[in-house]
Amino acid sequence: MDDPKVILLTPLYRSIPSSSVAALLQLISEVSKSGYLGGINMQVDLYISTARNKLAMAALDAWKAGEATHAFWVDDDMSVPPGALEQLLAHDKHVVSGLYYCRDLKPCVFDLEPFGKWEEAPKTGLQQVECTGFGCLLMRIKVLSDMMEMWGDTAWFQTPHNTKKDGGIAMTGEDVFFFERLKEMGIPAYLDCDVKPDHVGSMVFNEVLVNAVKSVEGITIGDHRR
Repeated sequence: MDDPKVILLTPLYRSIPSSSVAALLQLISEVSKSGYLGGINMQVDLYISTARNKLAMAALDAWKAGEATHAFWVDDDMSVPPGALEQLLAHDKHVVSGLYYCRDLKPCVFDLEPFGKWEEAPKTGLQQVECTGFGCLLMRIKVLSDMMEMWGDTAWFQTPHNTKKDGGIAMTGEDVFFFERLKEMGIPAYLDCDVKPDHVGSMVFNEVLVNAVKSVEGITIGDHRR
């Protein structure tokens, strides 16, 4: 892969924990020092799908201007470990995500047909998957361009979104909509199980917490958000 340039994309759509702010600033500093930084764009919006669509357009504009080859999506409640960007870039894939956990302590990894969340994730290595969250995800910006050619300006993110599930339908988010489109295009997505960002809220949702809860009978942790 020759001279990648990365635009960092972050939707800001709720109160940000102070630890996430610090982590985001650290990430910006790290990417800037790496020489990969091609731009930064943050969007504030009540609706996450609207924020993501604005960010996708900003990435596409940067790609057309020759300023960026890749988009690194990092949500406002994520703490990305050092070296994550370089490791994701090294895979040279169209779409590759780090492994992080939803607020129900399940990995943010999904099957599409029928729709369902994974109960467990591999401990290590690169794994092909159908769908992940967008909390820590690297993609080639050309994917966004190809999607727009096929579907126009409604190509990328829509929510709420209904998708197939055993015995009926499930209301899913804008990330699932994107990956359904990606699958239609025949573009594979990957999960790097060695890149493990923390998902920050009133507590940190990560593998350490998952293992701790599993070791104590009768304890469940979660909330209404992913």
